[in-house]
Amino acid sequence: MNPSATIYVLGFLEGGNAWYSIEEFNPFEAKRAAGVGVRAYLPMFGLLGIDWGYGFDTPWNSTEISGPQFHFTMGQQF
Repeated sequence: MNPSATIYVLGFLEGGNAWYSIEEFNPFEAKRAAGVGVRAYLPMFGLLGIDWGYGFDTPWNSTEISGPQFHFTMGQQF
């Protein structure tokens, strides 16, 4: 039982997409993003985090790039 908080700083690169069938699969159509984040493990609350990411490509059915977005996390997913 460690009563102190632990803080992590992270950077990420990611890519992904979804296709209706395997015939449509093209790995060069992946949507790309990059960003930075901070995770803090607080004994009273558990793992809390905030990320800032930037999407470089246009989402489906859109004409503008995703651009910057903030994401919050609470708890450890898996």
